[in-house]
Amino acid sequence: MLDYEFLYIISIPFLLLLLTTGLKKQVDINSLILFTIFLFYLISIFAITIFPIPIQDIEQVGFNIGKNNFLPFKSISQIINNSNLAISIKAKQIIGNILLFIPLGIFIPLKYKKKSLKKYIIFGILGSTSIETLQLLISNIIGFTYKITDIDD
Repeated sequence: MLDYEFLYIISIPFLLLLLTTGLKKQVDINSLILFTIFLFYLISIFAITIFPIPIQDIEQVGFNIGKNNFLPFKSISQIINNSNLAISIKAKQIIGNILLFIPLGIFIPLKYKKKSLKKYIIFGILGSTSIETLQLLISNIIGFTYKITDIDD
């Protein structure tokens, strides 16, 4: 398994380089801190949504997680109507996807001073679509579904 820890390990030198370059160019320290936190948030998003990536064959991994969903609201209705799932799991599945992108809705307006709801919506759609597309692409490359690509996410 290719796990997410390596993302944090390889990002440390990059973040240090970014900070030292920014300080040498006398970039506002608040902007540097905000940008560093934003990068850490993006790395965390990838750690949660993309990793771990199985690099073995499906027989060695021992699982096939399921089928992708390209029908709007299908997985949400299945989660809500599943009586075997505890309410906490249902809430985690539905609310978790929303909470995952709340920081993006905070960082983007801080970066772009001009208030543009259209720009914020585009960033949100592109962010979510990029993650789901990457999950599908990686699944196709490794030959089985390791993370479900879900239009409802």
